[in-house]
Amino acid sequence: WARRVTLDGAQLLGERAAFAGLARRGPISPGGSCRLVDAIDGVVAVNLPRPEDRALVPAWLESSVGADLWETVRNAASRRSAHELAERGQLLGIPVASVPQPRQIERDEQSRARGKRFPPDPWCIGPTSCPSSSSPGLPAVGAAPAPPGRPDREGSASRDPAPGLVVDLSSMWAGPLCAHLLGLAGLAVVKVESISRPDGARGGPEGFYDLLHAGHRSVALDFASELDRSLLARLIESADVVIESSRPRALDHLGLGPELSLGLSPGLVWVSITAYGRTGPWCNRVGFGDDTAASAGLVVSGPDGRPMLCGDAIADPIAGLDAALAALGMLCSGSGGLVDVAMRDAVAWTLAGQPVRPPTAAGARRLDGSWSLDTAFGSVPVMGPRARTPAGHAAPMGVDNGVVLAGLTR
Repeated sequence: WARRVTLDGAQLLGERAAFAGLARRGPISPGGSCRLVDAIDGVVAVNLPRPEDRALVPAWLESSVGADLWETVRNAASRRSAHELAERGQLLGIPVASVPQPRQIERDEQSRARGKRFPPDPWCIGPTSCPSSSSPGLPAVGAAPAPPGRPDREGSASRDPAPGLVVDLSSMWAGPLCAHLLGLAGLAVVKVESISRPDGARGGPEGFYDLLHAGHRSVALDFASELDRSLLARLIESADVVIESSRPRALDHLGLGPELSLGLSPGLVWVSITAYGRTGPWCNRVGFGDDTAASAGLVVSGPDGRPMLCGDAIADPIAGLDAALAALGMLCSGSGGLVDVAMRDAVAWTLAGQPVRPPTAAGARRLDGSWSLDTAFGSVPVMGPRARTPAGHAAPMGVDNGVVLAGLTR
């Protein structure tokens, strides 16, 4: 959008860990909520970040919980199949996923329903189907994009020098990173939060939240209020890009799903970031960055040959970066539509079909406090997390309600 954005993509993967002081913990995620657990026939990633997840463990395992929650999980999981653990956990809304070798995901019911082959495209274009990412609507890789300009409501690119408007309904990391990158590219970003359920990342490291949200306007609305929902609908109608990371049924329940909005605004680019995609039998499954990455096969063999998690919630920054690229591609081509980004698919695309876990030898080694990874090119040192300096402080929640909503009231 008339601004060149130059970033170290690998650095993005560790920025939250850098701000939070997190470190690698083998089969335990850096944040501590996700763990790799042995099942009878494989491994599952179990993520219990919320109080409600932990409260559902007895129902999930059909047993009482002892003094050590994770010891209870390990003992019960060792008597069940990975498929059973994932299916029953997801039925209750707990982020549990079986851990395959990367190529195995093309054979599961979700990939088959979405027409995916391995490696899957990192995004799909369209509300109900999943064509290739090189289908009409995005410029081909390496092609010169159209001159930047704000798409009009008929979907054709104009030369209006005004910045495009991004309405960011997302939370945590993937969606806000997408919005942050679009902001760096020159678009104006408005972050919208629910008064009753603000972005949980506000309670995390302040520097990390500032990094992703500095320079963005902040609006807070009561989603239970008909008036506030109507204001949000009008704000969306004025947007060039909408970013959200809700399960499909959540926004549909509010009457604010992409189908209605795209029908009213054909030039709108709607970016939906979910764990497993908006279509297929897993479309309403819950997932976070650690367990979703593991569900794509992104684990590595540790010094004892057992699997370890890679990075900190690594599916989030991978999906956020892909989402930003897709959104800019749509804007530059003058096309509106739904960009369906599945975090699992984005990670699997990044792996490009390469085996992650060596079948016999250890893949990761630790010596004198530093990690290295065995690869086809020899032993490669693993870099510690680094972070950029925030451009300023994030706006307080709802501080821009008057300025942003003034033009929407009648």
